[in-house]
Amino acid sequence: MVTQSKPRVLLIEDDEVTSMRIEAGLNRKNFEVKTTSTVEAAARQITNNWPDILVLDVYLPDGLGLSLIEQARGKGMGVFCISSMSGLEDRVTALKLGADDYLAKPIANTELAIKLNNLYDRLDRGEPDKPRNLYQFGEYTCDPLAQVVTHVEAGRVDTTPGEFATLLAFVRNAKVALSRERLIQILSSHDKSVNDRAIDIMVYKLRQKLEVAPKKPTLIKTVYGVGYLFDANVQQVEAEPQMG
Repeated sequence: MVTQSKPRVLLIEDDEVTSMRIEAGLNRKNFEVKTTSTVEAAARQITNNWPDILVLDVYLPDGLGLSLIEQARGKGMGVFCISSMSGLEDRVTALKLGADDYLAKPIANTELAIKLNNLYDRLDRGEPDKPRNLYQFGEYTCDPLAQVVTHVEAGRVDTTPGEFATLLAFVRNAKVALSRERLIQILSSHDKSVNDRAIDIMVYKLRQKLEVAPKKPTLIKTVYGVGYLFDANVQQVEAEPQMG
């Protein structure tokens, strides 16, 4: 059984403009978002097991957002800290308390969405009975946890880790032209040695494996003067775990 899935994010931010901007950006990236502005209100949501991930401001009107980290981690939730204070001490403290990542304001919504998707996948990885998040486009299904691409008729598509990471970057940014520099930034978490030439090679190989006519690509298009565009309608779905 396949059903629609949206990662649930609790955004704890007391600046109304920042909160609205982040909420709107995440909604556009297929997240389900709730917002609050205090430690007390956020603690109630955590107790009710609502979010998958907290995105919390470190400094809130009724206390430190850092005080929520232990409670959230005890529930198996991911924690992502944001703050206008970007000092090393604050970042180290948050990470030591169990935060998964930390971003200094102002936040780029695209970067935040990518990081949250990656974090959500890692949360799924440690829970084998929890439904997996999949991405479907055309006749293909992409499984981020298993790092597998399958075709509805031909079955599994053989990809290297680098090729799969590149495809996943495209899938998560469908209909958006990505420069080589942006792709390098996204993929550097997988491979620090990735460069322009490596990007072009992985795109070439993905076209050979996914395109009906690799020399006339309709899926991974070249945008001259910019980079590449993944021109497919992508649906994020939730697949029930396989039994026995």
